[in-house]
Parts: sequence; C-alpha cells; structure tokens
Amino acid sequence: MALEMKPTSNWWYARVRMPDGIKRFPLVRKSEGKEERLAVRGCRPKSLKSMEGADREFIDSFHQAKAAHDHLVEELRSKKTVEELTQRIVKSRTGAKKEFVKIKSIPDRWTKFPRKSSMSLKHRTYGIAVLTRFVEFMEQRWPQCKDLIDVREHQIAAFLEAESDRGISARTWNVTLGLIKSVFAKLEPSADAYTQFLRNAKQRSEQTVHREPFTPEEVGRILEAAKKDKILRGPVHTACFTALRKGDACCLQWDAVDLDSGMIQ
Repeated sequence: MALEMKPTSNWWYARVRMPDGIKRFPLVRKSEGKEERLAVRGCRPKSLKSMEGADREFIDSFHQAKAAHDHLVEELRSKKTVEELTQRIVKSRTGAKKEFVKIKSIPDRWTKFPRKSSMSLKHRTYGIAVLTRFVEFMEQRWPQCKDLIDVREHQIAAFLEAESDRGISARTWNVTLGLIKSVFAKLEPSADAYTQFLRNAKQRSEQTVHREPFTPEEVGRILEAAKKDKILRGPVHTACFTALRKGDACCLQWDAVDLDSGMIQ
C-alpha cells in the first residue's frame, strides 16, 4: 500500500494491490463529524521521495494525507484480522468456511427474506430504493468495503445522516433505520455497524402535526384559483372531493377510475 498523487488529479489517494489488480482509494479525514476528501495543496514536488520544489502548504497537505493513509492501513489490517478470526470460529464449530455477504447483494437478498405474509409492491419498492442508495453510498464513500462485515459504526451513521439531509420525516427515518437494522441482524449480526450502532440505535421522536381543515369558503377560493392552472386543476379537485393524499392524487392512474359508477379506488 502506498500514498499516491496523480498528475491529473487534485486529490490524494491510497494505492493498494488487491487480488484482482491495483485499486486506488480517495483519502479522507473527519471534520466536525463529517468526512471530507483530502486535496493536494501548494506547489507540487517532482517526486514524493525527494520533496524537491515543495512548499510549506504542500508539505502540510502531504502529512495530512499520510496520516489518513496510515489510518486506512490499520483499518484494512483490522478488517483482515476480524475476517480471519471469524473464519476460525466458524470453522471450529461447523468445519466449513464462512461466506461473507457482499454489500452489493443486499437489495436482492432482502427481497428473499422469509416473511409471514407476502410483501406489498409499495414496501418492496421502498426497501429496494433505500438499500440501493446504501450500496451506492458505500461504493462512493468507502469503495474498499466490499462485504457487509466490513461496515463500521461511523459509516452507518454517515448514511443515516445523508438520508436525513434529503429532508425526510422522522417517521421515514425510523423506517429506514429499521430496514437497515433488519438487514444486518439477519445477514451479518457480527458486523461492527450492528454490534456498535444499529443494535441499540434509538428511533427519532415522531411529532404529530395537527392541521385544521379548510373552511367551505376557503375550499371555494382554492377551486376557483385552480381553474387557471390546467396541470394542477385535476389533482386539486381530486384532493378536495376525495380526500386523497397529495401523492395519491398526483399519481392517480386511469385504471383506478370508474367514471360510469363514479368511483375511484
């Protein structure tokens, strides 16, 4: 493993020789609880070995990158140790080698979990969307993590924070937490992310918002204003006269509407 500065890039990388070839991982550091990539700053030297031509700013950025590089080395060594120990324990008990769960496989494996009743299309779509975002998040932020057992406490916390930054409600955040927790509990309960974070993670408080309904006069003014907008007129009328939620009114399909009997399902 080595520290690398690409001629065509403004970022520091760690170069690692893997079984399937050379891999390069962007180096990051934590700042105010968040991770940020380490940039190559200042005047670059001709070589990292001699540092000839480097200025003070470059040397500072080099030392930051070196510290991040050394931390990543220790993390990879720790991961190897964890995997080896897990393999020994499993082999001593069963005589078989443990197959680690790949992160990229969890959306598909989640859909195949045994359930008491069949999963609704809405729940399936939502779960796959969340888990796919998690897979993409890990691939972008920590591409060196391939197996579910590799995932650490701070990485799960960062994903949930990213979900929160999307503007989701406390209720949606809690559902996401429960989904991720169930995946780790069933597929990799020995992972650091589960034992150190997910297993005892607290749900957020779901504050009920009490809204006052529109008065008949206000509804009349809303319908009058909607007449001027060809796109919103249909959803606004549908919402007012059926009490459908916004999303249901906007996504209504013709096969759910029976004009002859005056019914919407």
